[in-house]
Amino acid sequence: MPIIIVHVVFNSKTVFEWEGLPVNKDMNIQEFFKDVVVDKLNPELWEKNCVAYFSHTKIGETEKIGLECNAWETVNQCGKYVTFKLLNDSNEIPSMNTINAFELMRSASMHNYLPEFKLPAKNSWEQLRIDLNELIRSNGGGWIGKDNANNIGKKFVTDLAKSIWCVDICSYKTFNERFKIPALFTNFFDRAHPEKYKSSRRSFDSEELQRHYKILMNYIELPWMEKPKFAWLKEPLLLYANNLLKYAEYLISQRVITARNQSSLTPVVDEEKAGYIEILDENTWRKPEVVKEFRILTKTLEELEYWEPVNINLFCPVLRK
Repeated sequence: MPIIIVHVVFNSKTVFEWEGLPVNKDMNIQEFFKDVVVDKLNPELWEKNCVAYFSHTKIGETEKIGLECNAWETVNQCGKYVTFKLLNDSNEIPSMNTINAFELMRSASMHNYLPEFKLPAKNSWEQLRIDLNELIRSNGGGWIGKDNANNIGKKFVTDLAKSIWCVDICSYKTFNERFKIPALFTNFFDRAHPEKYKSSRRSFDSEELQRHYKILMNYIELPWMEKPKFAWLKEPLLLYANNLLKYAEYLISQRVITARNQSSLTPVVDEEKAGYIEILDENTWRKPEVVKEFRILTKTLEELEYWEPVNINLFCPVLRK
């Protein structure tokens, strides 16, 4: 039977330490709490209502999940660690409002944050990062804790911007004609304006495209990308990353074809001698009938254009056919 690793808190204090408890795959979270978890608590806590928070690790980012959700399906999506926070009775009046410094820090660390970029942008590249950041904000994305946002989040936004800038400066139109850019990202291209640079437009480089593909795929496989707040991003990002790889593979195959075609153009014969036929004098030390046959052949070859075929057998002695 599968297990869920459970932790229970009440009034900011742990009342049940982390422990794996068995779960029936047909249970919802409410049933799992009432039928399995409550038995592990002191009797005075049995009638308490609760809120459930699931995560992939004991101290990682958590998601509040409704008690009516299937417990095992929630584990598969949000992680096997669950913290049940017991609630006070509705008629219970707190003796006083207290401020717990640890809880304040913990609460602050669980808020949703976005990376911080300097404003205003100095150039198109900086504006691209700011606009990608705004895309994440407008779709409800973000990272738990300011430190995570300014480290993990900022690096992600920067790496995504680098891949877009790479395609844009080499010609996003050429890329888009062969492998469509996902609609979510189309507004972030046509910003590099390579015509403004003194140097000529860069060509696509297969190794660079492969490098951007690997970087983006690493992000796609991270736990935070599985969170509901990034559900709108994962599929388009995966499509875009795969198209980077496909275009890199296309460039490699084109180089192979070009090299093969160039090698096939190398002459295999002397071109000066390939356009005419050399006719040798007949051997007069042969029988008269043989000499006659070859004179007829010589005359025929002289009269024909060099590209017209000749059946030599018609001019050979009967014994040599």
